Amino acid sequence: MTLYRAGDEVLHYMWDPIGVAGVPTIRDEYYGYLPQVFGLMKEDQGEAAIAHYLTQVAVAAMGLPENAAHDL
Repeated sequence: MTLYRAGDEVLHYMWDPIGVAGVPTIRDEYYGYLPQVFGLMKEDQGEAAIAHYLTQVAVAAMGLPENAAHDL
């Protein structure tokens, strides 16, 4: 459970591609991506695999320009 919460914190406060970390009412904005990130962490896929997934989410699901360096 600690790893899951840590992943959530990283997605919300550090990755935060749409800049909502300071808005408490939408704290759950990235919850939908957390199970995949958690799975990658549990499988010890490494930071490159997680960053690749986050880049795909930002581009395909959010329509944002690619920012692989930020996702890493």
